[in-house]
Amino acid sequence: MSEQEPARRETVLVTGGAGFLASWCAVRLLQAGYDVRATLRDLRRADEVRGMVGQEIDPDARLSFSQADLTRDEGWAAAAAGCRYVLHVASPMSYEDIKGPEAIAVATDGALRVLRASAEAGVRRVVMTSSTAAARPAAGQAEVDERAWTAVGDALDNPMEIYSQSKTRAERGAWEYVARLGGAMELATILPGLIQGPVLGADYALSVEIIAQLLKGRPPFYPTPGIELVDVRDLADLHVLAMVGPAAAGERFLATTAYTTFADMARILREHFGARALAIPVLEDPSGPAAVEFTSAKARDRLGWRTRSIAETIVETADSLLSAGGVELKPAD
Repeated sequence: MSEQEPARRETVLVTGGAGFLASWCAVRLLQAGYDVRATLRDLRRADEVRGMVGQEIDPDARLSFSQADLTRDEGWAAAAAGCRYVLHVASPMSYEDIKGPEAIAVATDGALRVLRASAEAGVRRVVMTSSTAAARPAAGQAEVDERAWTAVGDALDNPMEIYSQSKTRAERGAWEYVARLGGAMELATILPGLIQGPVLGADYALSVEIIAQLLKGRPPFYPTPGIELVDVRDLADLHVLAMVGPAAAGERFLATTAYTTFADMARILREHFGARALAIPVLEDPSGPAAVEFTSAKARDRLGWRTRSIAETIVETADSLLSAGGVELKPAD
């Protein structure tokens, strides 16, 4: 990421500050010279988040916290006050969060709470985290770009579909709200694939559980043989680029590095850990039609976004999980 030194000390609000992506966004913003205000549902986690961010940069007084919850109006006006930009990263994501259709209302209503508070505070631009789940391809489509939208439907019989609908409806609602403002505030949305990368604490994201399971000797329980991945550090870079880049206003950006099978992930880990990797499962390469490609050419061409290799991301995710202490390499039977 090119350096984005602000002309003056500007404050950026990051929602869901204790989250995997949000904590890395805070790191990148602090490294670029911004002040960061992070929202937390429970301010008792402030020291924990400060410690997470402190693994990469000393946050000193430039990192502050504000209490706010996506399900409540209270706190959002104070959180957004005085902020130049907002990164709306918070969303229902844990397995418990997405077990029921109420997750859709949390995502959609929560996004509108953030946007209303941002508009009232005079925020210049909001960057909102959506998902490739909101850009589902049409039947037979081999390549997907930002023009694709997941159809809004009522089939909410599994967590994956609930998550997809929550992201789709929240993003559509955000675009509709900002359009009604008539140019008073800008919006950009980022649509990442499955987020991997180094964890900053033991309370890591559900997405990272795939690598954790492989380290424990278990094949990932997932409805597809692979998925498009993105490194959390690269994704945080893209949020900052979309926050300040003139070409980002009013645009969606897919954010993926490459489609990767779970067999490839396991192979990368076995090569990295060598003799310690005896329990990492040997998975078969998938057969059948080629995977759909989610292209991130727009982010690369318009914003100069660059990404790490998939191998680097997977290895550094695994190393961080082992260092954090929540995961151990399972001995071979």
